[in-house]
Amino acid sequence: MQKNIIKITDRTLKVYLNEVNLLWSALFLTGGGTVTLLSTDLNFMKAVFSILGAILFFCFTLKYWDKKEACDKLLEKLNEMEQKNG
Repeated sequence: MQKNIIKITDRTLKVYLNEVNLLWSALFLTGGGTVTLLSTDLNFMKAVFSILGAILFFCFTLKYWDKKEACDKLLEKLNEMEQKNG
C-alpha cells in the first residue's frame, strides 16, 4: 500500500513540476512582451496591451509560487515516506 502511495505521489509531483515549467515559460513570455511594448513608441493600443501583459505577468507569478509551494510540500512528504519505508 505504501509503495502505491509513493508511486501516485511521484506522478503527482511530476505533473506539478511540468505545470511549474509551463508557468515559468509563460512568465518569461509575458514579461518580455510587456517590456518590449513599453520600450517602443507608446500609443493607446500598446499601452493597453502592456497593461494586460503586466496583469497576466502578476497572475502567472502568483500561480507559479502557489504551484512551487505545493510541489515543495509534496516533495517533503515523498521524502518522509521513502525514509519510513527504508
